[in-house]
Amino acid sequence: MTIKYLLTILISSITLSLSAQIDTLYVWAESGLLLRDQPNVEGKVVGKLDYGDTVVVTRVPKNSQYSYVAIPAKKAEHINSAEVKLDGHFVELAIGDSTAFAFDGYLSQLLPVKITTTEYGEKRRESWKQYFTRTKGVLNTVVTKKGSEKIERTIYTDGTILSELSAEGYGGISIVMPEMSANEVYLLIQGINGIEYLIENAQEMYQVSKFSGSGMSFWMELCELHATQLSSHFVIINMECSC
Repeated sequence: MTIKYLLTILISSITLSLSAQIDTLYVWAESGLLLRDQPNVEGKVVGKLDYGDTVVVTRVPKNSQYSYVAIPAKKAEHINSAEVKLDGHFVELAIGDSTAFAFDGYLSQLLPVKITTTEYGEKRRESWKQYFTRTKGVLNTVVTKKGSEKIERTIYTDGTILSELSAEGYGGISIVMPEMSANEVYLLIQGINGIEYLIENAQEMYQVSKFSGSGMSFWMELCELHATQLSSHFVIINMECSC
């Protein structure tokens, strides 16, 4: 399958997604998303949405722009970090027969990652392959082997391409996805790799960085993950791990 064909799939999927009307958004805040009676942080808390809930945005009020620090620099006791911020607005949501306001940095058109908790309180998350297979559907899979190396390349119906490399002592993934916002790239990485959970529980993670406009990088114990904007159409995620 040629690169030209793969890029055609990606561009076609982007055109379709842009032409579609997006009404429903999903909550990606694992600890829940607060609802307020005003479009700002001073608004009274009137409720909370759970992770995975669906909402409909009715309007974006003027002067409701807001930046939320998802990973604060003060966590440097465990990581060396620049502040990771989610940029967005306080938006009005239809809640039953009434409305309320919430920060849309944790709202996305993407289906949330499935997260379960074991009887011991340990969180289990979908892998990249499990998530894409469930939410996008597989178009084609090709496996190649050379010596101890094995590469499995999966193409999904929206044009996403996932390449998984496994070899003795190391492995990794490479993902090409249609363009999405910086917030959504972060939410997807956080959902699958549990960035915020790792930091909150002081597990092995020694650096997090976010670079304005170009991408973000995470160094987690034995793995390095980098996300970059390849062009105006594609997002590239690469993760390399040693063992």
